Amino acid sequence: METIYNHHIIAILQYYTCMTWILLIVMLLYVVLIGEFAVAHWRIPDYIFKKKKAYTRFSILVPFRNEAANLPQLLECFLQLDYPATCFEVILINDDSRDGYKEVIIDFTVQNPQLNISIIKNVYKSASPKKDALDAGVAKAQYDWIITTDADCCFTANWLLSLNSFIKERNPKMVVAPVAIAAQKPVSFLNAYEQLDFMSLMGATLGGFGMQLPFLCNGANLAYEKEAFMAVNGFQENNHIASGDDHFLLEKFVKHYPKKVTYLKSTQAVVITQQQQQWKSFLAQRLRWASKTASYTFWFAKCVGLFVFMANIITAFLIMYVLIYVTTNFVLDGAAIAFAKAKNISIPLLAILFKWAIDYVLIARTARFYNLQSYLIWYPLVMLVYPFLTVYIAIQSLFFSYEWKGRRFAS
Repeated sequence: METIYNHHIIAILQYYTCMTWILLIVMLLYVVLIGEFAVAHWRIPDYIFKKKKAYTRFSILVPFRNEAANLPQLLECFLQLDYPATCFEVILINDDSRDGYKEVIIDFTVQNPQLNISIIKNVYKSASPKKDALDAGVAKAQYDWIITTDADCCFTANWLLSLNSFIKERNPKMVVAPVAIAAQKPVSFLNAYEQLDFMSLMGATLGGFGMQLPFLCNGANLAYEKEAFMAVNGFQENNHIASGDDHFLLEKFVKHYPKKVTYLKSTQAVVITQQQQQWKSFLAQRLRWASKTASYTFWFAKCVGLFVFMANIITAFLIMYVLIYVTTNFVLDGAAIAFAKAKNISIPLLAILFKWAIDYVLIARTARFYNLQSYLIWYPLVMLVYPFLTVYIAIQSLFFSYEWKGRRFAS
């Protein structure tokens, strides 16, 4: 009996030893991955645009749904562009809006007839209204280059100049450009969390390009050749997925034109989008983004998603373990003994700190590019919540539907 008991003890110890090594290896790989993203930022130098004599003609597509409050700012940005009005058109695609959008647009176009702005209706043909809207916009587009953005966005006067200069010099098929979330004062925890979370995504986006493994982009600032879009069959094969108009198109372009997909690292090319005002809308947005990850086809995107998910599960578990251990020992033994026993949680604490440190390096580099370093003061508090919320969103996206702009979508 004693021999059997000893075998069970040995088996349990071997199991936990094995699990400990697996967890450590996952965390190590995560640290290496995020560290490589941070280092890869240096491989893409800041781009300084030069005014060109020849102008690329752009068709700018803006799908919108109930954005009457945001349209005036967007339209004003188009008016302020330092670019010949004859070299770009704006196609606003109405996705079943129920607000006063029409009056806003008509009033603006009457006052500014020099701008080529048109409104078309979405043509619904799939499970993805956003992709349908962009398809309708591409069909209407007159010019060779498509730019997509959102109705709640704004940009600098040099936005199109920087894109034009970059396209003329690099001759790409697709240009991925930076997106930032508008700064808010006073800063709420929601705004700080969203800023730091979004900066980690933008940092990973740039890092992927620096590693020559592009796997992320944002449709709020994406440009591509119309002819190339048609050649890769646009959104076909993935228009059954509600979100991911940007990501799946990136995968197709990388597959067909691996050397012609580029990143425009320029502060003049940044598009600024509005922050979410409530946790409900923030979670719905992140669920929408996460719902497409199961359909990724690029191996690197799948690996990054897996490592990020596993690292956050491990971190959430370790944080709970440390908090429970410390709290229990303080209550039962008092502060002196609790501190004496702190060495028993040294490995979990080191694992947490290493993850926080490497994430900070990536986010800080991104914050410096966007001039949003003031949000870094929120980093410790955000990082306590981040792994739990990230795991929650990932699990929710696998099993539950979500609502976005008054519509419910399956995950």
